[in-house]
Order: sequence, then C-alpha cells, then structure tokens
Amino acid sequence: MSSEVNMLKEINGWWVPEYDTLFTKKLLRKNSEKQLENPHYVAYEHKYRKYLLNMMSHKRTMLDVGSNIGTWSRCMCNHFDEVIAFEPSLLNIKAFKKNLSKYKNVKLIEKGLSDSVKSKVKFYLNPHNCGHIGIKKYKVDTQHKDDFYADITTIDKCNFKNVDLIKVDVEGEEFSV
Repeated sequence: MSSEVNMLKEINGWWVPEYDTLFTKKLLRKNSEKQLENPHYVAYEHKYRKYLLNMMSHKRTMLDVGSNIGTWSRCMCNHFDEVIAFEPSLLNIKAFKKNLSKYKNVKLIEKGLSDSVKSKVKFYLNPHNCGHIGIKKYKVDTQHKDDFYADITTIDKCNFKNVDLIKVDVEGEEFSV
C-alpha cells in the first residue's frame, strides 16, 4: 500500500483514512455538529437506520457487512445486543477499531464476505473514497498501486444465531454475500 494511505485523520469525532475525500465530505454535511454531541449519530444514511430500527421488534444481533470505518456499527450498537462487522481493508480496520474501541458489544472480523471461502483475494481501493472498496473480478482489471489482498468467507460458514438485521454494502457484490 502506498505511503499516502497509511494514516488516519479525525473528522467530527470519526477516524477516517487520510486519503479519503468523499466520505470525509459526508461526515461534514448538515447536522455534523450533532455528531459531536452524540457518538451514536452520523447524518450519513441516518434515515435508513431510523426506518429499520422503527420496523424491528427484535434487536439481538446485527451483521454489518462492508463495515468501512464503522458508521453503521457505532450508530447501531446501542440498539443491539451484539454487532458483528466484516471489513477487509487494513486502513478501514484501523479506523473502525479507533471509532469503536469503547464498545464491548461490537466484534470485527477482518475479512470480506462473498459466496465462497478464499485466501488472498485481490481487492481494489478507490484512492478518494474509503467506502469504495471491492473484489477485483477480472484478470484484465488495471493494476493500481493501492490494490490489496484479503481473505473472504461466507455468512453460512460463521454459524451466527439470532441475527435480526444484516446490512450489506459491498460495492456490487451484495448478491454474492
């Protein structure tokens, strides 16, 4: 991984990879001052989390697949008994751990999810958006200096119990998950 993406920055109470510009803008949007007052709030995708929480009668376990820096995990962990997150990117993992270090009911699995179990799968990394990371599917894909390798597994292999919500955001690979 290039030297330009080996650090983190703090934006309104959230740790983000230094290289990111797009997600940073989302954290600086309207209501960003509310994020400083409430560590379980971020304006980005708030309406979706609120809708889901209002519709759910049970809130035992949530799976956060493609957890990025942990926005969904941190916003939802005070509503669920347990949050289990999946993230393959090392910088996002570092940010996630800083963003959720205080929360004991959150577990991070440092892998991607797909429809098979594999080691050293090639991922691409968008050099401007820490939320745009995905599996490189084709051998003809261009090589980028920030591409990386990570392991993937399946939900079935994990044998989770009492899962009431699965949030999946994996850049077009949702059906594979």
